Amino acid sequence: MRYLGGKTQIATELAAVVNLFRQDRPFLDPFCGSLAVAKALGGPGICSDIHPALIALYPAIQDGWVPPSTLSKDEWEDCKRLPAINPLHGFAGFGCSFRGLYFQSYGGGYVGPVSNFGAIAAKTVLLRDIDLLSKRGVVFQCQSFFDIPPSADVFLYLDPPYRGTTAYRGTPDFDYDRFYARVKEWAVFGPVCVSEYAFPLGECVWEKSRARKLITGSGLRAVERLFVVE
Repeated sequence: MRYLGGKTQIATELAAVVNLFRQDRPFLDPFCGSLAVAKALGGPGICSDIHPALIALYPAIQDGWVPPSTLSKDEWEDCKRLPAINPLHGFAGFGCSFRGLYFQSYGGGYVGPVSNFGAIAAKTVLLRDIDLLSKRGVVFQCQSFFDIPPSADVFLYLDPPYRGTTAYRGTPDFDYDRFYARVKEWAVFGPVCVSEYAFPLGECVWEKSRARKLITGSGLRAVERLFVVE
């Protein structure tokens, strides 16, 4: 599904590097977004996110809710007023908004590696991806990363909001200093992988240039990097 900062185009390559440090542990992806990296990582794990609408949508589909095949602009507007716990609200807000930008403007739906346009395309991608993850034993949780206690039981992959990029609507401002401190706490239990453009901790183990049109004030390419903190 389209999502701000989604990594569909680079997920397979990125996940292959992440898995070098994972050691067959279940993964924890607490900024799961569009689920692109979670899919590519393989195996069981936990996908969590602080956005309530996102983590109302995914478990609902896992439990059998089927998104609509069409959603007009008027219906999309009506969905804004639904509670975040209603999966139709999340489906409209992400799947049927321009570039997956949560209710910023109507976009008709997902445009990507499926041939259909509109809600049917977002529906197709979501049903496919959630089914795949469910069969692997992946569970979904709505939780702040800062509320998850560090543990050696899971491998931590982090894709936080990037500094200097468009902010995520519907979530609180991100505390980067607190985030850095929390990563250090997790690293006591093993290597932690972090996706960012630049990061003050650890070592960069992979990078790839790609177009990022949503960088604030810029239409230039940016270099995606993976950092390992130990």
